[in-house]
Amino acid sequence: MQEVLKIENLKKHYKPRGRVASRSSYIKALDGVNLLVPEGEIHSIVGETGSGKSTLGRIVAGLVEPTEGRVTVNGIDMFNSSRDKVRDLRKKVQIIFQDPYGSLNPRFTVKKIIEEPLKLNHVEFDRERITDILRKVGLTPPEDYMNRYPHELSGGQRQRVSIARSFVVNPSFVVADEPVSMLDASMRVSFLDLIAEIQRERGISMILISHDISIAYYLSRKINVLYLGRIVEYGNADDVVNDAMHPYTKALVQSVPKLGKIEEKEVEIKGNIQTSSSSISGCKFRDRCMFAMEKCATEDPGLKEVKKDHYVACHLY
Repeated sequence: MQEVLKIENLKKHYKPRGRVASRSSYIKALDGVNLLVPEGEIHSIVGETGSGKSTLGRIVAGLVEPTEGRVTVNGIDMFNSSRDKVRDLRKKVQIIFQDPYGSLNPRFTVKKIIEEPLKLNHVEFDRERITDILRKVGLTPPEDYMNRYPHELSGGQRQRVSIARSFVVNPSFVVADEPVSMLDASMRVSFLDLIAEIQRERGISMILISHDISIAYYLSRKINVLYLGRIVEYGNADDVVNDAMHPYTKALVQSVPKLGKIEEKEVEIKGNIQTSSSSISGCKFRDRCMFAMEKCATEDPGLKEVKKDHYVACHLY
């Protein structure tokens, strides 16, 4: 199957804030990520806040430049191609933002919000295209919503507008960054179903970013577990959830009631996620891992295939 997105050795480093920071020190938001997403598939990036998943999504969407590495979409290098190629590519890659309140221009009507990406990408359109996408996302009749402003909509309606804005240009790739995290729990499944329906109908490839592994399991074909800028486990969604191998993945699965086959309290992790600095050696998870051993402090485990199409970065395997 043809690959739509290819990420190679992607790194993003930031200078720490404050005068006491060393000139040579930096924070590794992403530290050598490799990823392939074939045509028409949804792959998830899962991890806690601070893992680097939103940075990854913003780089794929072209909103942030990487420090190192390559991002290619449909064979075109997003950051090292001609201006014309990059401009054409940008309209093929869209993002659904997490915040349905802050991501919509409060001065624009719904009609203008959805028209904006079409105009920016020089896509010809008519009123029917706008009404069709509003119907598709469940804002019916469209005429009742076209001239409303964001403050006149509920949170769920705003997120439907955000979804419509992302899909109206018929992209080939979509980044969905925590698309349901700010919605009521009762609404989340219906929104995931809506996104999946449009994705299937149009054959769109997608990255779903989430802190909740149950959402990734529900929607995606494959799951990448990200910790401090590195993928620590990767595989088919069923394998990652029902046969989790990395202690961090096990803890994520264990935190969701009735998900996977991990017994209660089988795995415990200590403390909270920290930033990944340039001085950290060995396994980045070792300070929180109940199974940490001596070599975890000095040797980087690296991703290895432990079962068919199931990879883990851990010295336990």
